[in-house]
Amino acid sequence: MKIMKANKRGELQREISLIEEMLSTATVRYREVTKQHLALRGSKRKAHKTRLQEAKDYVWELEKRLARAKCDALKLELAERRQGVVHQSKLCKDLARLEARYAKLLSRLDHDEWLELTRSVWPFKDTESTAKTGLHPAQFSAVIPYRTIKMYSYVDEIVLDPFVGTGTTLLEARKLGRHSIGLDINPEFLELARQRLEHETLVEQATGNGSESRAFEQLSFLEARRRYVVDGSHLRDYEPVIRLDDARKMQTVEDNAVDLIVTHPPYWNAVQISELDDDLSNVGDDQYEYFLNEMGKVFDQFRRVLKPDRVAVIVIGDVMRKVNGTTQLFTIHSDFIQMMKERGFVTWDIFIWETKIRKSGGKPLMGSYPYPHKLFSQFAHNYVLVFRKLRGI
Repeated sequence: MKIMKANKRGELQREISLIEEMLSTATVRYREVTKQHLALRGSKRKAHKTRLQEAKDYVWELEKRLARAKCDALKLELAERRQGVVHQSKLCKDLARLEARYAKLLSRLDHDEWLELTRSVWPFKDTESTAKTGLHPAQFSAVIPYRTIKMYSYVDEIVLDPFVGTGTTLLEARKLGRHSIGLDINPEFLELARQRLEHETLVEQATGNGSESRAFEQLSFLEARRRYVVDGSHLRDYEPVIRLDDARKMQTVEDNAVDLIVTHPPYWNAVQISELDDDLSNVGDDQYEYFLNEMGKVFDQFRRVLKPDRVAVIVIGDVMRKVNGTTQLFTIHSDFIQMMKERGFVTWDIFIWETKIRKSGGKPLMGSYPYPHKLFSQFAHNYVLVFRKLRGI
């Protein structure tokens, strides 16, 4: 056994030395290619862009391999337990630092992806085909949690969705190498979420890739470009936790326990999710203030469970309703912004998610059509609200 461990140590050290040498050469090459690229103009620079990206990606790949090899070497050294307490403590700190480095490298966004994700309008064509699986009354494209998880968390961190529904956020978090927690008050939806997760695991293990199961969603060309971290053989390492729990209480989630919240709560009563008494979508047209008050309890829990300086993402849309004889727009998104501000969050960003036209009661809002002056817009967008929890609250 000692001989085997010694051989393994030797192999890892040789691998580390080889990768360090390759990385040094690749870094020099990347700098040279960068200088060449900057010296070019117009179409020549555009044609040279692929070479620059390849050189950059190769350096990144070697950095990941080096960090992983160093982590393996430290784990092997710690497993032998020959060190004193002080040295063992130092090794543990070094390992934690290297694992954080490795997670950061795995979480890196390349330049083109960064440009795509940070555009303030997310086009419908990019999210169309995953918008509705037929399993849940409210549409929610898998591209939304995919993008926000990549933008606001690192590999191995914890993502929470307190209105998890049929588990779309959990599916994306798992393939992106994030641990996740899904809460919902509806046991039927939670069971569907479990089935989707298990089905995807079996499909991806059989096919050997990390693409979404086509039994549920048909991917468009753009969506097929999604870059996942975890393949089918390692999905179990990031198995989500699914719990029957009310988002207003979150009794199963500890304080300061999650790194990111991504959720798609009810748009008041625009779509009735279920007939459960505690369902926030199961309220009347005269109960908007009640709805906001109950969502305030949810936001109180956001403040409690989210780590300081981390992000909560809320996907929401506004609603047009006739109340007390007057048709008016209820700006849920702006009310949410104010409510989160009152709880110590800052509005970090807002994205517009283009959608199909949302109808009221299954019919378009006609107003005084075909005459002015009481026409209504046809809702074709939702909001992706990004809030950051301030430190010290």
